[in-house]
Amino acid sequence: MFTSSHQDVIDASFAHSASTEQSLLLLRQFECLLQRDSYRADLDAKYVTAFQAYAADLEHVQRLYEKQKGSPPLARNAPPVAGAIAWARHLLHRIEAPMARFREREAVLAAKDSKRTIRTYNRLAQGCWGVGVGGVGVWGCGWGWGCGCEGWVGGGG
Repeated sequence: MFTSSHQDVIDASFAHSASTEQSLLLLRQFECLLQRDSYRADLDAKYVTAFQAYAADLEHVQRLYEKQKGSPPLARNAPPVAGAIAWARHLLHRIEAPMARFREREAVLAAKDSKRTIRTYNRLAQGCWGVGVGGVGVWGCGWGWGCGCEGWVGGGG
């Protein structure tokens, strides 16, 4: 039996999660417990809250991208092209992993407030992909890097 004290534990755990990734992991773990309709609305509300935190994360990554795209930070002794690719793939991974989880929750992505975040995600993913793959010329996606271009929300690549 699921009681209100269990709900309090879930609420407290969610409030103390440090990142969007942690929030999503926590929600996924509690999802199997919250099968009742009375708890489903609370779970959906927590996904919306996590998506709002993700929007803030996206804006941070976008500022980082804009600041560093002209001269991306390179790993020690990394050639410039390989370093730029690694930097772009790292940023893409930071935004792709949470979005993959949110794609499973159509109600979150269908909300009116979500459109701006989705547009920001798509622009940023295209920018990272352009640096990571488009910036290296003829190689393109043929190497199977899993660059994420096929994962853009609202249309494939």
